[in-house]
Amino acid sequence: MELKQRYIEVETFEFDHSFIDKLSSIFQTVDSIIVTKKIDTLYKKKLLSDSNYTFGGLISRKNKKDRFFSIDIITFENDEIGLIDVNEIELNQYLELITHGQYFENIKLDTKNFNQQEIKA
Repeated sequence: MELKQRYIEVETFEFDHSFIDKLSSIFQTVDSIIVTKKIDTLYKKKLLSDSNYTFGGLISRKNKKDRFFSIDIITFENDEIGLIDVNEIELNQYLELITHGQYFENIKLDTKNFNQQEIKA
């Protein structure tokens, strides 16, 4: 008789409570969910190990002013990603990250040609 699998192992990002606290202090719940969905696009992407990166993102909601944010991450040997910091940023800072290819929408749209050197912080 074969046993049914009762649990699914999910690999996640490493973070501490200060990251979550800061995320929830900067953004309302709906916006925090949008940010975390964008962070999920980093999962299983080929990033250089033992490196620091900063990615920018856009929160655009109907009838709301656009908001821009940055996420600082660190990568480890075993392809794990640590979430270090989150900040709300100005449009100019977001445009600078776009110029360097360091934005979440770039990852989502161009997963095959993801250039590691472009996003190195």
